[in-house]
Amino acid sequence: MTGELELLNQDSIHETLRDPPPKRLACSPADLQAAAERSRAVGDGEMADEIRWIRSYVLDEAGGGVGTVCIYEAASEEAIRRHADRADLPVDEVIPIADTVVVRPDPAS
Repeated sequence: MTGELELLNQDSIHETLRDPPPKRLACSPADLQAAAERSRAVGDGEMADEIRWIRSYVLDEAGGGVGTVCIYEAASEEAIRRHADRADLPVDEVIPIADTVVVRPDPAS
């Protein structure tokens, strides 16, 4: 390990979306798995030329629910919103990512 930071320039649009379920719902691991399967089916199938799901982080939300921060490579914000609509996923916000700084890879789960 060199102790250096790796700065990755993004040639295509990378965006995040935050899609916490409504606070009144408690998501089980099975609910999250079902959402992931719908997301992958839409992204890898009918929208393969427009969007690619990179990863998601599941967050503990205040009040006991869970939310997610999802990283996508997408042609546009609209593509992310269409993907979410087709996969029956909520979208609160879409934020473009300007660059990525990698200190070390994500830990294995």
